[in-house]
Amino acid sequence: MSNLSHRHGLARCAWVMTGSSRGTVRLTWAILSLLFGCWPLGIPAIVYASRVNEKWIAGDITGAQSASRSANDFAAWATIVPIVLCFFIIVVVVAGSPS
Repeated sequence: MSNLSHRHGLARCAWVMTGSSRGTVRLTWAILSLLFGCWPLGIPAIVYASRVNEKWIAGDITGAQSASRSANDFAAWATIVPIVLCFFIIVVVVAGSPS
């Protein structure tokens, strides 16, 4: 058995014993928030999302869940910040235009 599959098997055993999940890999949302949102917040979202499986396979269930939550937080902020900025820009432009 290869080392990778052996570690993966251990991670599965740890999941069965603890009853916990690794957390969702939010890589798609992280990439989209990087491309269409605020890229300074999208980069850490991708980094954390890419660590979820890596930590899960290594048997670090808590670390995988933490990385998943961090990826979710960064992706959410990378999505929210541009929406709020666009809203404020629209308000300023409408408020500043002559009647």
